[in-house]
Amino acid sequence: MSVVVDSSVVVAALIDSGPVGRWAEALLLSGPLVAPHLMPVEAANILRRSALAGHVLADVASLAHGELLSLPLELFPYARVHPVCGSCDRISPPTTDGTSRWPRNWDRAWPRSTPG
Repeated sequence: MSVVVDSSVVVAALIDSGPVGRWAEALLLSGPLVAPHLMPVEAANILRRSALAGHVLADVASLAHGELLSLPLELFPYARVHPVCGSCDRISPPTTDGTSRWPRNWDRAWPRSTPG
């Protein structure tokens, strides 16, 4: 059976040495990998922003990017992966403090400028 992965799982497997990273690495090794076609771009952006923010060393991010490009992935257009990953009718708005009134007060809940 194929394993559908997103960028957060792949990045965790590549740079997180803790329990989440070990879980993600085991997941990547558990079967053939399938991902939306933009996943490598998203993962590369996470690695770049993590390096710019100082969360990982630039050379670690660079090595992780090389590993990302060598992953045995089958990339599919989002429309083909969507039924496996989820559906917009099941996605609910954020309910954490400060966002519980979403989307009516979206501007106050989401900062307009983000680092990086």
